[in-house]
Amino acid sequence: MRRVRYVVSGICFIVALLLVGGVSLIEAQTTWDKSTITLTGQCLQATGQAEFTVTNNGLAMAGTSDWREYEAGTLAYNGTFQLGAGAARVWTFGPLPGVAIRFEADQRPGHPGNSHPNLTLTCDPPTAVKVRSFLAVPAGIRDWRVWTLIARVWR
Repeated sequence: MRRVRYVVSGICFIVALLLVGGVSLIEAQTTWDKSTITLTGQCLQATGQAEFTVTNNGLAMAGTSDWREYEAGTLAYNGTFQLGAGAARVWTFGPLPGVAIRFEADQRPGHPGNSHPNLTLTCDPPTAVKVRSFLAVPAGIRDWRVWTLIARVWR
């Protein structure tokens, strides 16, 4: 019975020290790995897609962090990522012309400020690219029927 009383007293003493010191049990277990992510993005004009890049400007991540992608306010995709020091990862979504695409990425636990970098992009439709092809016709072919046949085959 004495042994149980000492164990319970010891646990209560440790919890009291943590609470008086202003540190919760969860904070005592969480240490920041010194990673810091930044989020950038752009609309790709040629394809109409939204491109998001997460870069780790700190030390290597000790574990994974979550990311989420919303289309017009609705969660469309999510997952996890882990980056080494100085590493980056790129996500591309769409094309969804005129639709607000929001990307969010979480910092690692314990990061100062507990920030959740996010960015919203609304991209335009892809730019139309006209490609003109030229067909070299051997000299001597002057008949319009041959030109029509060559044009049909060429397409």
